[in-house]
Amino acid sequence: MAEKTGFYNNWKAEVFPKAGSTVSSNATVDPYAGFRSNTGTGAVDQQAVDIYSLTNDQRKELAKLLKDAGYKVPTTGVYSKQLADAYTTASQEAALQSARLGRAFTVRDFLTQEAQARIETGSASGQPSTQKTTRVADDTTAAGYVNKLVDNLLGRPATPKEVSTYSKKLQAAQKKNPTVTTYVTKGGITNANTTGGIDEDQFLTDLITKTPEFVKRQKTAPEILNRNQQRLAFEAQIKGMTSEEMQAASDNTDYGRGLADTKARLDEAITELGATATPEELDALAKKAYDSAIENNPALVRQLIRSNIKYDVNAQTKGEAGKSVADLRKTAAANGIDLDKAFGSQLQSWLQNINKGESIDTYKQIIRNVAKIGLPDKVSGLLDTGVDLETVYSPYKRLMASTLEVAPDSISLDDATLRMAIGPDKEMSLYDFQRSLRKDPRWQYTDQARQSVSEAALGVLRDFGFTG
Repeated sequence: MAEKTGFYNNWKAEVFPKAGSTVSSNATVDPYAGFRSNTGTGAVDQQAVDIYSLTNDQRKELAKLLKDAGYKVPTTGVYSKQLADAYTTASQEAALQSARLGRAFTVRDFLTQEAQARIETGSASGQPSTQKTTRVADDTTAAGYVNKLVDNLLGRPATPKEVSTYSKKLQAAQKKNPTVTTYVTKGGITNANTTGGIDEDQFLTDLITKTPEFVKRQKTAPEILNRNQQRLAFEAQIKGMTSEEMQAASDNTDYGRGLADTKARLDEAITELGATATPEELDALAKKAYDSAIENNPALVRQLIRSNIKYDVNAQTKGEAGKSVADLRKTAAANGIDLDKAFGSQLQSWLQNINKGESIDTYKQIIRNVAKIGLPDKVSGLLDTGVDLETVYSPYKRLMASTLEVAPDSISLDDATLRMAIGPDKEMSLYDFQRSLRKDPRWQYTDQARQSVSEAALGVLRDFGFTG
């Protein structure tokens, strides 16, 4: 088959109006300008035919500029539906921009413009943007942390001096350790990396466990001394025993029964948190908890679990962590984001922080912060108040479903046509969005389009007196 070069030559020579030339406000802008061949179009998708007829090198050039402009396409040079669809979307967006600005833009003009914009904003090069959040507990909240930890660790109420001293140290540490979220966009996917912040319980626990009172209590407390004696006696008893004999000894000694009970309670606590532990890890944790006589201290038990157990974010179906992951996935979906692709490397630390008392709303907002990148200030402001993109795009989605006669559920938040409704500077009116939808190739196959054509034809017949 002879190679068609009109599409490629027009693209290279840019024989159609360039950006900067003016057109009338009612001009019909050809979305294929700068790419389409000069041959006539038939019932087939001539645009796809033209792309298919290019050489691999020519398709590589086209694919590279599409990719640089933010479209997800392979750059192998081989024809694909993905390449043709991306070009269709780009041509629609070029036509929409031409209509908005009253200036003719070829598709090449438009893609070059978008690629440059991505470079300048850092979204193409992967240059990071950051958001810093400082969360400092008020005096009442800080006092609550202090009272709880002193009671758990020292077995008595905190004194007014301790409340004041520890609260100030906690608040100072919070000021020095803000939560920093860095956003990096590569290959069309924005990833967030969250660092910083402190675990209030852990911070205060570290302070209190270093005090002479706590150290002395751990050495002289009757339960600690008694537990050590039990452990030494048990270890001497089971020395040289078989596994079956050790199990029998465990079932018939205070130390063995206490250790088994602690193991069962830890296993239950780990499950409730949505974490997992191997049998070996569970044995080691139970021994550490029981030997330290902390099995009845909720704060120290949770601290032990948090510092030694990891979450399997790909298998969260139960427990607190499972509920948190489900909630985060719901928010991500409502903002057109794949939670695992964008935040997969961060979920482990997110779940640990939520388990430590951090509000899950903190991480929902991090998701929304990614979603609002590139959106106008008005929309960004809505997301800052906790509104999801699903709500923002809802009227456009309903209008798109109605105009193109498709099921609303078939339109996702990453649909390129839907996302045309809101640009970096402002959102389109519903009227303008509907007008742009009628330029979509799919509209010509709708009942509305057929009815419009029929009514136009009938009007012509009436004008010529062929019908009443």
